[in-house]
Amino acid sequence: MPLGPHVPAWQRLRDALGELCRQTGAAYAAVLDESNCVWCVWNVSPDNLGAVVRLYEREVANLVVPLRRGGRLSVTHIEESSTDVYLAESFGGLYILALWFHGPFDPVLPRARVLRALPRIARLTLALPPPDGPDSSSAAGRGRA
Repeated sequence: MPLGPHVPAWQRLRDALGELCRQTGAAYAAVLDESNCVWCVWNVSPDNLGAVVRLYEREVANLVVPLRRGGRLSVTHIEESSTDVYLAESFGGLYILALWFHGPFDPVLPRARVLRALPRIARLTLALPPPDGPDSSSAAGRGRA
């Protein structure tokens, strides 16, 4: 079963992402995993999904130590000429929480709020059913088991 508003756990995660965006001033947020499976996006649009793909290609695809092997991702990308202004933190050995901003920002307060919210985001993410059903053999499904 695809994830979406009909899945209560997904709805709770989306609401938590929206609240985190309000607290940090972020335009949108996403939870993805190291295999580029997007688990949830708050404030979804085609442009925002493109930004998730670019974040994956820039930050996750070429990690020296993959997340599932103990790697970590903690990054802030702020360039005035870039349309991708974000901060991202890995969690749960597989997942990434990322927030995008409309322009350059001071990352100190948003990062503190992200770190404080990560345990809740992790619980909500792990409560999601596998997107391909309970017997999913996807990498994300295996990593969540």
